[in-house]
Amino acid sequence: MGSHTNLKRRVMVALRKAGCLVTSYNGSIAGVLDLFICTPSGRYAELDIKVGRDKLSKLQQHRIKTVEASGGLAAEVRSVRDAMTALHLTCPNCGGATRAASGCMECPACGWSACEV
Repeated sequence: MGSHTNLKRRVMVALRKAGCLVTSYNGSIAGVLDLFICTPSGRYAELDIKVGRDKLSKLQQHRIKTVEASGGLAAEVRSVRDAMTALHLTCPNCGGATRAASGCMECPACGWSACEV
């Protein structure tokens, strides 16, 4: 199993354990990101898995901006930790686990809230 495939699988497992609904895209349409996600707080997200020297294409960069402009979360990720942080499932302040509360992801350890970002 290639390193991209392995990382994609590990990210999917971690996101599902965190309560996300995750769908993987395995096609070859230019600009389409690797994962489509609904977070525990109900937020739509897309992630693209990159390893080594891989870089986002111009179309993928545009897709990320488009998803974010419509209120979703989107990012390039290079680790499980990157994915968890990008989706506000791990607190960017203290690294603790977050939880869905009042339609938003919050950190019970330090009080950080994704809605206040």
